Amino acid sequence: MRYEHTHALDSHLQENSRLTAAYENDMYRLYLVKCMESKRLDKCNHFFIKCAGITQNNPAWAEWFAFPYHPKPESCQAYRKYYSSEWREIFVISLHNFVRIAIQSASRSHLMEMLEFLTEEDEQGNSAESSHAVS
Repeated sequence: MRYEHTHALDSHLQENSRLTAAYENDMYRLYLVKCMESKRLDKCNHFFIKCAGITQNNPAWAEWFAFPYHPKPESCQAYRKYYSSEWREIFVISLHNFVRIAIQSASRSHLMEMLEFLTEEDEQGNSAESSHAVS
């Protein structure tokens, strides 16, 4: 479940590791809340299995192991903010700004490498589709 950070964001993320960890934790917790809202207890359990390296023996996650089994998590102080539509809206805007600044801060060469890679990949995909259509 944990995704590797792209090369372009690495330098910015290292400088802001505390902030990055907070965004990452909030994103995972929001994912868990969305799973519960969708009544997908299986997805919550799968998350804890896949992310054991992040969550186990981590005091910041201690209360969250009980989350999938809490009868009314939205009323519990530890989980309440993640159910707030205002908090969600602010979180999305803040995360968007953080990522935008990280991309803007990346050196031009890294951004160019990423764009070239994506363009190349897109062109290869289009070429493959064209050859299948002709056959």
